[in-house]
Amino acid sequence: MTVDHVDIIVRGGKVVLPSGVVEAAVAINDGRIAAVASENMLPPATNYIDASGQLVLPGLVDTHTHVYLDSYRTISESAACGGVTTLLSYIWPDQDQDIPGSIEHWRRFGEAASVVDFGLHMCLLDKPASLEQIPAAMEAGVTSFKMMMDYKRRGLMVSDEFLMAAMEAIGEAGGIASVHCENGGVIHHLEEKMMAAGLTAPTDFPRSRPPLAEVEAVQRAISIAEMADCPLFIAHITTTDSVEVVADARLSGRPVWAETCPHYLLLTEAEFEHQGPLIKVAPPLRTESDCEALWTSIDRGIVSVISSDHTAYSREMKLSGWGNIFQTPFGFPGTETMLPLLYSEGVVKRDLPVTALAQLLSENPAKLFGLFPRKGAIEVGADADLVIFDPEKESIITSGALHTQADFTPFEGRKVKGCVTSTLVRGNLVVKDGQLVEMPPHGEFLERKPGALTAV
Repeated sequence: MTVDHVDIIVRGGKVVLPSGVVEAAVAINDGRIAAVASENMLPPATNYIDASGQLVLPGLVDTHTHVYLDSYRTISESAACGGVTTLLSYIWPDQDQDIPGSIEHWRRFGEAASVVDFGLHMCLLDKPASLEQIPAAMEAGVTSFKMMMDYKRRGLMVSDEFLMAAMEAIGEAGGIASVHCENGGVIHHLEEKMMAAGLTAPTDFPRSRPPLAEVEAVQRAISIAEMADCPLFIAHITTTDSVEVVADARLSGRPVWAETCPHYLLLTEAEFEHQGPLIKVAPPLRTESDCEALWTSIDRGIVSVISSDHTAYSREMKLSGWGNIFQTPFGFPGTETMLPLLYSEGVVKRDLPVTALAQLLSENPAKLFGLFPRKGAIEVGADADLVIFDPEKESIITSGALHTQADFTPFEGRKVKGCVTSTLVRGNLVVKDGQLVEMPPHGEFLERKPGALTAV
């Protein structure tokens, strides 16, 4: 190093790098990583953070979140407590605004409240104006666009014609398409049929969204993306057969990447028996064999990203589904519990290398969504987004201890090993000793550049 003084040194910890876990100190200056080296090779610092006996991980990049009941303040606080330093949230165009206006609205909303950095994905409605405004969205720093092959009843499902046209425009502009892959026509038919027959209990829900409805849509999305010459990100795959479809596409060299979520790795459809509508999500929870296939797909490099799909609703809003599961909202909170759950199950129980976990939660999402190397890595010049993680501390997940506006978690009472003790965002200590640090919002909107995707 050429400087004679730095702002912060994180010392005593084991730093998780792509090449392995090393005993080193991390020097921070002006919010960026200045060096990763033995402490005796570093200049003095104004402040020191002791990470002795702990892991130092790159800040998590949670690329699948929704700001519903949460405000940007509460979702970002929840994220920070879980080691997430970058949030990417899906937004829909506001009724009285065009796409650039909606992006500006959400940008100001986040800048006024978030304690972590954030970016946006734009969801597209099946309208000509959506296609016309893709270049303007790119200019506003949003380079990823989501389309729904499902949710016909909610008016969100896009046609194959629109999917093709949008992917052509996204690919040409240097962006990436994100797709919710379930056959909406089939699901709509099954829902109507089941409601007519009175099959509306929570345990009936998985039958309305069979695995083949996902598999067919995954294959169709991949085929359309290939014809449109567009990079494709498949959100939350859940089934054994979907894994194989993605594997075939990746082996053939197509620019296709898949995400899954902690709940698909850790929970099964048996949860509907006692959690009922609280664990309604789309795609639904699957079988134990599907969970195992997803874990195997991680080992095989087929699943590239794990994100939370965090969606905050209150318990009261969800419980109406005991009477009719089709009338309760989808989703539950997850950004705060993601790292301890995956460390406990993946690293401790399944011998997943902690370097691989960091790749799935930090490096890969940053690369695919145009944020690398500023985000997702502990390397010189990157933002000083760090998580200090105690690998030995055990705790029990409870909704009352979480910071989201949701008052429940599907992982209530689950014992985990490993917990976040401190979180730094651009060198700012947001969480210290497991507690939020009182501070004004300082999250930055992350403008992404067209063509910045890095393949993984």
